[in-house]
Amino acid sequence: MTRALALPFLAVYALFLRWCIWEAESYIAACARDGLTDSLSLREFRGQVEADQVRLADVHARMYPINTKGC
Repeated sequence: MTRALALPFLAVYALFLRWCIWEAESYIAACARDGLTDSLSLREFRGQVEADQVRLADVHARMYPINTKGC
């Protein structure tokens, strides 16, 4: 992928990951309000949030050199 296309793609992917994290954390908070604090699906959601946070950090690490050097 060319450098000119990489930055917009990575930016959209970062936004998508932020949305996924926000949705999963909202679901976990709603479950906590309903009294569901520990189940296999909630553990899976927490694991997914952590995996998405790692992916987001990786995307930001790949975006940083592109931002500093220019396209």
